Amino acid sequence: MKEGGTAFGGKTAVPVRVLFLAWGYSIHAHRRIRLFAEDPAFEVAVVSPHAYRIPNAETVLLSDEHARKEISDRLYRRQDYGSAKERHGILWANMLRVFNKVRWNHCVAKALYGIRVKDRSVRKAVLHSSEILLQVEIAIEDLRILSAAAARFRPDVVFLQTLLYPSFLAYYLQGNVPIITTIWNGDILWWAQWSGAERLLKKQLVAHGVRTSSVITVNSRSAREECLGYGVSPEKVRLIRYPGVDRERFRPMPRSEARRALDISAGKVVLCPRGIGGYLNSDVIVEAAPAILSRNPNTLFLFLSGVGTEEDRRGHRKRAMDLGVGNNFRWEEHVPWESMPVYYNASDVMVSISSQDSLPNCMLEAMACGIPVVMGDIPSIREWVTDGGNGFLVPPRDPAFLATAVAKALGTTGKALDALTRKGMEQVERDADGETNARRIKDLVRQVAGAPPAGT
Repeated sequence: MKEGGTAFGGKTAVPVRVLFLAWGYSIHAHRRIRLFAEDPAFEVAVVSPHAYRIPNAETVLLSDEHARKEISDRLYRRQDYGSAKERHGILWANMLRVFNKVRWNHCVAKALYGIRVKDRSVRKAVLHSSEILLQVEIAIEDLRILSAAAARFRPDVVFLQTLLYPSFLAYYLQGNVPIITTIWNGDILWWAQWSGAERLLKKQLVAHGVRTSSVITVNSRSAREECLGYGVSPEKVRLIRYPGVDRERFRPMPRSEARRALDISAGKVVLCPRGIGGYLNSDVIVEAAPAILSRNPNTLFLFLSGVGTEEDRRGHRKRAMDLGVGNNFRWEEHVPWESMPVYYNASDVMVSISSQDSLPNCMLEAMACGIPVVMGDIPSIREWVTDGGNGFLVPPRDPAFLATAVAKALGTTGKALDALTRKGMEQVERDADGETNARRIKDLVRQVAGAPPAGT
């Protein structure tokens, strides 16, 4: 716990207690939570399956991989009717079967009623899925941990970071603590598919979440419109692009200095910082490389591939070698966020061509550093990038189009380059400044908690 709080008018204000729920590790969730943990006007607890270990924040760990295995072992031991029959006879085995079925149906029925699932086919599918049975067993244990943490911490606000598990467990907390939900575009725009109960009940969970939340924050206009489509009142949905860009950290620096720091001697550098595989379309970048190199032979493709599987990494490297361009690629995995300004400033263009996206920090940070961006032409990105104006847009799965766009970016120099990058920097300053948006989200939390505005 933090000591004191913030002094106003000679008095010490009581810190606002915020209980965050977050899924497995996310740099975005980490940065968002840290905004509050670093401010003495707030006390913070984080409940997650991942141990965030943010300074000044209490960490409550939900079921990790080891705990989930124990739950699985207990569940299937309890359902081992053959062993029960051998140990205690047919009557005991049948009693155990009936007990477990009744218990399971009761738990699921209660959960489905809570989020207003009325579709009989959905209810039947849930009741007969062993995978979902295991997930519900884990959720029951995690809800017990969450409830105990909430009773001890006594939050003024529960703050959900997306509707991914375990965030929706907050629907079942006792009491009337207000809930703020930050909805990511994958929750409602492109319907990121998860597994088991979440895959089956996704839309019901989201619909219940937007109804239950006191306030919803989104980071794109398209996400805001989608929320309004659920019948949510406009004043309940706030467009706040937090944490935004730390413009003291992400700013232009001499390219020669950045390249020396990274030991890069290539004439041109194409930075690909999102990771590899899936909707990121990193394979398209590899396929486009020969055409890009035909116009700019001394080009390095700098891939930060911490996100993605080892199988994808091996496949990408092999494909680059098969295309005869393997020596023009440099693969790095986990790069600390604090080091990213050097990578942006060492580059001539940043490429991120995902098929679905929210508000990618790499786009904002590259713009803040004065680096041209080539982005996938999808609705949430068109809110930020005008093709040829402050960046370049491409169909996410078209290598030839991508090669042409990257060549344009690399060929833009002098006053034309200055005009393009200046527009990007001005847009970040206007709409994604970290200091401004941090203040807005903190003011919103204080308002929902019923605390006085900061400085009063």
